[in-house]
Amino acid sequence: MLLEIPFSQQDCGDLTLFQTIQEVIGRINIGKWIDFHRQRQDAYDLIALLTIILFAYARYGYASLRQLEEMSHYDLRCRWLLQGQTPSYKAYQRFINDQLKETH
Repeated sequence: MLLEIPFSQQDCGDLTLFQTIQEVIGRINIGKWIDFHRQRQDAYDLIALLTIILFAYARYGYASLRQLEEMSHYDLRCRWLLQGQTPSYKAYQRFINDQLKETH
């Protein structure tokens, strides 16, 4: 059971890697990596989803869609970034397949 408890960024524990990823994303041209034209009105925050994916890969070396879903539900850093929203593994799959751009 997920309790609706208010928390801040300071409550999330060690934020060094998480903050570094957020800072890097804030400095790059994110439009090069995410197709915002295909974003639905009711979609999750695409930058938050990308941040969580990069965080999972940096921390674990690999992240399945189910692991991303679990992080969104239980990791306080991810919950803070998503403002309490909890995307499913299908939401991550749609984001990866539909919004992330391939680089050449």
